Amino acid sequence: MHTIMGGLRPGTTQPWDPAMKGYIRHHWQEVQNKTAQPFDFARFDDDAFVYDTEPPCRALITVRHLAPYHAVTMLEALQRAFYAENRAITAPEVLADIAAGVGVERDAFLAFYTSEQAHHAVLGDFARTRAFGVQGFPSIVCAEDGQYAFLAMGYRPYDALCADFTAWLAC
Repeated sequence: MHTIMGGLRPGTTQPWDPAMKGYIRHHWQEVQNKTAQPFDFARFDDDAFVYDTEPPCRALITVRHLAPYHAVTMLEALQRAFYAENRAITAPEVLADIAAGVGVERDAFLAFYTSEQAHHAVLGDFARTRAFGVQGFPSIVCAEDGQYAFLAMGYRPYDALCADFTAWLAC
């Protein structure tokens, strides 16, 4: 398995407006209803919030580079920190704390996270995601010998996903 970051809203520089907040709140509520995952909706009280997803994507790529076996754990920690704990996961220091919490050395994290290599790597992930044709998150793409197929583009319950994955493996 390999995590590739899609960059839901990378490079956003403007605070969200009421229409965007309403749109996103609606989707968060849908996710919460379907998955029972915890959400802290206090984020919507912050009118100055800039919803830039590039920093946490780069943080995941940093962990993938430094300690690939921690990548999925980092993804889970980032999701929890942002959605359930309302942490500022666009701040390098916060991201370094999260990485340290999953077992990545903080100084090594910050050194790579701020490097040109990390910037290029995150842009490469975004380009790869576009090349696959991903239009929804999360997405699961199975690839082999230059062929690929989507198992999920957007949320799917585990049972349906597992059955399709098992069938794909049997081919």
